[in-house]
Amino acid sequence: MASPPFSHYIKSMQHQAGQSELIVLGNQGADLDSVASALVLAWHLAGQQSQKHPVALIARHRCDLNLRPEVKFVLARAGINPDHLLFTDDVELGKKMAQGTELVLVDHNSLEVSLPPGQQRVTAIIDHHHDQGAFPAASPRIIDQVGSTATLVTELVLREKGEMAASAALLLLSALLMDTVNLSAQARRSTARDQAMAEKLLALCGVERESFFNSLQQAQHDLKGLSTQQLLGRDYKEWPDPVGRYGTSTVLLSLEQWRQQETDLTTSLARFARQKGLAILMAMLVSYEPDFQRELIIFCRDKELLIHLVVFLEQQGLRLSIHPGNTAIVNRDGYLGFYRQGNAAISRKKLQPLVQRFLASLHGKQQE
Repeated sequence: MASPPFSHYIKSMQHQAGQSELIVLGNQGADLDSVASALVLAWHLAGQQSQKHPVALIARHRCDLNLRPEVKFVLARAGINPDHLLFTDDVELGKKMAQGTELVLVDHNSLEVSLPPGQQRVTAIIDHHHDQGAFPAASPRIIDQVGSTATLVTELVLREKGEMAASAALLLLSALLMDTVNLSAQARRSTARDQAMAEKLLALCGVERESFFNSLQQAQHDLKGLSTQQLLGRDYKEWPDPVGRYGTSTVLLSLEQWRQQETDLTTSLARFARQKGLAILMAMLVSYEPDFQRELIIFCRDKELLIHLVVFLEQQGLRLSIHPGNTAIVNRDGYLGFYRQGNAAISRKKLQPLVQRFLASLHGKQQE
């Protein structure tokens, strides 16, 4: 069965939500890759499993879209009204799962929402992160280390359908370019598969790559008026662990720029970690002037945890160096360290499995 026209499908999602038995769920960061991949994949599945009324669910509150100016920009360029999309405000996921709804995960491969074991019906996964081994029976279960989930969705749709609307291609292209920093060799985040799919998407949507990417970056960096709590929350992900919950935030500022905006950054970081109940918070700072660079702020609830984590990350090749004048700072909530990250190729996608491995090593020591 052919999929409905992409624009028609998007406009119908609000009406389909009540009867949907298949939800395509992006990750909790709700970045371009999660949003674009979920929307296009749900549309594709609507042509294969129309009786289940597949819909895409953005895993954030509707108001959080204001924290993602690049997503709003791309939706507008693609002619998509955000009012037609589904957010967690619109769908009671726990209730839907209790009724037998199935999940397809995109841009993550383990559940980030709490559901009873009997309701964790994940039937398919498409993702580009480290494979956490969950849901081995999912089919398809596509977890490949490419630059963007959008690459994998593009491959699947073009292989099975042979075509897609220009607006769908624009969504996927925007995610692919942002995830790979415009296919930059310096960023070392793209593969030959990303390059190949980018060429196909460019042909389908008819934009000029360099100017489009520049527009995406300008939109992404339009963060005027956001507080430190909003900057930390706009691209935030967290995971449970026996040692304690840990979270990561990507912030598009240098440490110097952030300090100019926030007079008491230390207190604000510790407050965010406390409100989230975190044992570890890692703020990954990304800036492009004068060149692409990464910095890392690490909050830990105790000093020993911070020391051991930094030593471990050094062993994994992050090449951390303490910022001049910014050694570990203590306050009543925990300890903070401020670092330059010499190895800029290690993004959150690569850092999170390292932190998970570090915490697993602590579990082993506790059991000895």
